[in-house]
Amino acid sequence: MPGFIDFARNQHSNLPIADAPKSIASETYIVTGANTGLGLECVKHIVKNGAARVILAVRSRSKGEAAKAAVREVTGRDVCEVWELDYASFDSIEAFAKRLDTLDRIDALILNAGLAMSRHTMVEGMEQTFLVNVVSTTLLAARAIPKLQASARKFSTNPRLVFVTSNAAIDSKVHKIVAKANDDANIFDNLEDPKNFTPFTTYPASKLVQMYVARHLASLLPLSDSGVIINMTSPGIFFQIGLQEPKGKLCKSASGRI
Repeated sequence: MPGFIDFARNQHSNLPIADAPKSIASETYIVTGANTGLGLECVKHIVKNGAARVILAVRSRSKGEAAKAAVREVTGRDVCEVWELDYASFDSIEAFAKRLDTLDRIDALILNAGLAMSRHTMVEGMEQTFLVNVVSTTLLAARAIPKLQASARKFSTNPRLVFVTSNAAIDSKVHKIVAKANDDANIFDNLEDPKNFTPFTTYPASKLVQMYVARHLASLLPLSDSGVIINMTSPGIFFQIGLQEPKGKLCKSASGRI
């Protein structure tokens, strides 16, 4: 299993930024957590490549509007919309999903929004890290899949459902924690117990469970049946990721930069 040195070295790999493999001039993209860090850079890239419509799903409308203006300034294109979405509220997720149903098409839903808590906090009856990174992300994915499938049929395309995961999950200690929690009957009750919370294990564990969800969804909905590509990506760590600012010289030196 890769160690920290390999992980840190990979953060500074000089990889080219891929252009769109085809024209996306008629396509609609949605990025959650789009006002900062990974999400914002993702939006910029999609807009630069010519997408017709890009929806920034954000908690704060004012921050979303600021991000929209920043994208317009960099790209010279005004194709972004700001939609409010709060992963800490099931009502907000349902309202957002209902708006998705009104769209003519969705070509990609990029599930980028995430959270790394420094202390144990309960929201909607759940520990907030797991609520946001696992439950709310999965809920939105499940609500969006019928629309993605409808888009695939209507436009003869293969829309994408993308989970933004983390290499932090690929750690033997985290695997043991999740395995033990699962053996103890209810995995969420165990992992959400305040006695088991630490910032250094809870976030990676939540991303590991998120990976399990993505893999299971992909197995339930193969491309040949659903018309939807379900995948995941791990972009690494860098300054201003939007979760927490890297702290300490070691973390900062290991962080890649946009």
